Amino acid sequence: LKENPWNSIEEKYPVNSLAKGTVLQIFLFGFTVKLEAGVEGLVHESEVFWGKKGKIKDVVSEGDRIEVKILGIDTEKNRLSLSYKQVLGNPWEEIEGKYHEGNKAVGLIEKVLPNGAIVKLEEGITGFVHVSELSWNFIDNVEEALKEGEKITVKILNIDKENEKIKLSIKQAIENPWKKVSEEIKVGDIVKGTVQRYAGSGAVV
Repeated sequence: LKENPWNSIEEKYPVNSLAKGTVLQIFLFGFTVKLEAGVEGLVHESEVFWGKKGKIKDVVSEGDRIEVKILGIDTEKNRLSLSYKQVLGNPWEEIEGKYHEGNKAVGLIEKVLPNGAIVKLEEGITGFVHVSELSWNFIDNVEEALKEGEKITVKILNIDKENEKIKLSIKQAIENPWKKVSEEIKVGDIVKGTVQRYAGSGAVV
């Protein structure tokens, strides 16, 4: 008894237009959005994140009211292709206005790797801290020195907007302790310390 909403879908929801809807179901490959009764579309995972893919449930929840962009319409199969990230905008386009080389920023350790760590500064913006920039001291095991999900202050060393890469430093976010030590103590002084671990025939203090 009701008119088929897909008969006028192209007029009501033209490609590249924005529309509001409700998140229905979340899958591993994306999530569906209900625009109105009888009209649902899919936001593929490639249209959820600008940067590295994460967990969709960390971004949206079932029942959320969100705004999406219409990417494509298939009137024969009654399918809509939607984008969530394009409504938010690419954070890398405004990267130079938010972050500057030499400044400090606070982020979360997203992934610990053998050669360093990936730090999330905000949604869609991550940077890399090389193992040489983790600490002023030598680090035997990166995984023992850092924990995923830990909040950390970093210094921005380099921003490559074209390739969407940021080089970060954890150690340079604090004052070089070796500079301070070199000014306060000299060879021959007797000092106190704490044994951190034994290494071979000696100990690290």
